[in-house]
Amino acid sequence: MEKKEELSIPVAGEATGTPPKAETEAPVIKQEAAPEVKPPEPAPEMIAKAEYEKLQAQVEEMKKTLADRKEQDLVADAILKAVERLEPIVKKVHEEVKPKTEDDKKVEEYERLSKLSAGELMAEMLKHASSSKED
Repeated sequence: MEKKEELSIPVAGEATGTPPKAETEAPVIKQEAAPEVKPPEPAPEMIAKAEYEKLQAQVEEMKKTLADRKEQDLVADAILKAVERLEPIVKKVHEEVKPKTEDDKKVEEYERLSKLSAGELMAEMLKHASSSKED
């Protein structure tokens, strides 16, 4: 047959050779920790004023930067306009001069006439008609 072993759990206060926990542990006295000393916080009005002044300084810095960039843009625009005005002159100086053929002259005249308004075109036609009658 099987032998059953019973384990017995000692109850506090029985003679087991070891005293119960409550008898061996000393009572713990809790001491409250000293509260942390924090520096006094500035009043909300002071915080708001400081933040406002900080933002004002940033706004002034941005205005200064914007003014500098506008000045640079004006200088760049002036340079671009000067280059655009000089471009036809520079191009003319550097182009090879070649004699124009009759076809080139006709194309140029056609392009010039195609840019004219109806009134200007009519004046050109009348001028051409009057000059051909004189011949």
